Amino acid sequence: MKKVVSFKTGKNISLGLSREKVVSILGDGFQEKSKENLIILKYVIDNFNSSPFLKFYNMPIYYGEYQFKNNMLTKFSFGFEYP
Repeated sequence: MKKVVSFKTGKNISLGLSREKVVSILGDGFQEKSKENLIILKYVIDNFNSSPFLKFYNMPIYYGEYQFKNNMLTKFSFGFEYP
């Protein structure tokens, strides 16, 4: 097994970024939740009929979830979701 030293998404999102930097990259179309000392931002694309991205992959929902602790990105996940 090969160890991954660092990882960046296609939009250059990586662990350690600030909340402000992630929002500047992805935009304001998110839902925000606070949980203890964490802030979680969730982005969702779910309108298949008006999304060329979803139509191209023939998938109903795409999401990105970004978790921040002390204004630092500590965990994130993204991908297609099934309803």
